[in-house]
Amino acid sequence: MMITLVLALIGLQETPPTPPSPPSVAPGLDSDVFQHPLAEPRPAGWQEVSKRLRAKPVFRAKFEQKKKLVALKRPLRSSGEFLFCADRGVCWDTLEPHPILFVLSPRGLFQKVEGEEPVEVKAADQPMVRQMSRVFLSLFSGDEEQLLENFQVFFSGDEKGWELGLEPRGSVMKKVITRIVLAGRDTIHSLTMIEASGDRTEIEFEPRLGLPAELTPEEERRLGKG
Repeated sequence: MMITLVLALIGLQETPPTPPSPPSVAPGLDSDVFQHPLAEPRPAGWQEVSKRLRAKPVFRAKFEQKKKLVALKRPLRSSGEFLFCADRGVCWDTLEPHPILFVLSPRGLFQKVEGEEPVEVKAADQPMVRQMSRVFLSLFSGDEEQLLENFQVFFSGDEKGWELGLEPRGSVMKKVITRIVLAGRDTIHSLTMIEASGDRTEIEFEPRLGLPAELTPEEERRLGKG
């Protein structure tokens, strides 16, 4: 999912702008979080949630992903391991139905599909990759400054149960992503992304608890690929 979106954004940056096709479904209308823009003074619930996310610089989880394509009746499903490190990047290690390793970091992006040559794009060669890295890192870190720079932000709930709604500000990103909704309690438990095409991605996270706060040598190695 992520590399498709990032490469799509890179392609849009490098080609003349064209009007986006109208979505085939009404995106993101199943959440009322978009009735609650984040405003001053910041609600106590947002302050607490943001604080808790910032306090977890390393987040590990199992994930189950369901991709609903407008062109297909049945959703595509995948699952695997997810790793987030606030200052290093994100790693999606898909195990089912096919092994795929995807890493996005401030240094660049890396994807390895079993049986294929790896795909690498260095941030130094493609500024959009560096920008997308900041965007996706801000999603999981509660970085208010980065979120407000890239999205119109909406929030409802408190630390016992909350939703964060995001609508892209930039015209380039709007051509690929319409809305993002994150939901959680003590940490993030789900992410829903609506694309401008009408395709929809739903990801459920099962946090892995009781693990070291620092990266393991293997995790360091994997994030170093980006």
